[in-house]
Amino acid sequence: MRRSPKEADFGIAAFGLQLGDRVPATESVEGDELSRYRLERSGFKRFCEISAEIGTETIGSTAATRCLERAGVDPGEVDYVIVVCTSVPEYLIWDLSAAVAAEAGCHRASTLLLSQGCGSALLGLEQAAGIFATRPEVDKILYVGVDRLSARHQRRSGTATTDSDGAVAMLLTRSSPRLTLVSTAQTTLGRHHELFRLPYCGRIASCLPDDAANSKVDVDEATMAYFGDDPEKLIEWAADCDRAVIDALEKCCAVAEIKAESLDHLLMLHDRRDSMLQLTTSLGVPADRTNIGMAAMLGHFGGSDPLICLAILDGTDKLSEGQQIGMLGLSSGMQCFAAVMAV
Repeated sequence: MRRSPKEADFGIAAFGLQLGDRVPATESVEGDELSRYRLERSGFKRFCEISAEIGTETIGSTAATRCLERAGVDPGEVDYVIVVCTSVPEYLIWDLSAAVAAEAGCHRASTLLLSQGCGSALLGLEQAAGIFATRPEVDKILYVGVDRLSARHQRRSGTATTDSDGAVAMLLTRSSPRLTLVSTAQTTLGRHHELFRLPYCGRIASCLPDDAANSKVDVDEATMAYFGDDPEKLIEWAADCDRAVIDALEKCCAVAEIKAESLDHLLMLHDRRDSMLQLTTSLGVPADRTNIGMAAMLGHFGGSDPLICLAILDGTDKLSEGQQIGMLGLSSGMQCFAAVMAV
């Protein structure tokens, strides 16, 4: 099996998690029958919630601290910090990666912030590989994926996903013998770049009109409107997305010299249960090798879904040497990301 070039050879030395309290998903749609109906169809049972008073940087730095403690590494030894966050940050013109590094005590580390939607965490693995390949002085990268609900801009539930609060941190080190990156791939469907774009609080509409909020936008209705209320166009778009995701994973598998159906684990974006099942069927991967069950009990953490599931699996006996793990991400843009890792 091929692996990434030697210059970019790295693996995951340790994980750290900070997940919110588990809450029944029905609590997020009380009194809203349409959202309740959509929730029932989605398959989500619970979500993770962290108090709105706790900052996103604190959620991320808590996971980071746990990761470093588990690895036995002092924060001052970290050379680089990568932070992935797909949600709306606390402030404009604010670098969350610098904030997480400072709060975690990584004061000598360079930092990078990624926010390319719900595939960002997988895309960031490429960035880590590039840093290792071009910066010989970098030996340890602290990689943090953090997401939390911004109630003014997002609904917790009642759309395609049920959003959760939490973070995963990984310590990436050179020549790690375990959980190494084999390949990555990306497919972009740029013609749909306007889908899922929030209408308010940017340069075009910097202030909210009276009685308006991004959280009041019905994503399903907005999506149908984008396609001119033509269900055939919506179905065609969904099929395009599935093909693009499959194409990205098959590119990864080709580099790894394996077939998608031979993957020991497939970790996907936490989407509607039927969408996840359809994707696994198309790839020929049995559902019991996927994170469909975890998705229902955890909710959606933006770009961090596959990495949170990988961290959870790493704490069990389900990972063994020689296994291959496929990971998939799909985000607005439309961006499709994939990666294959070896245990």
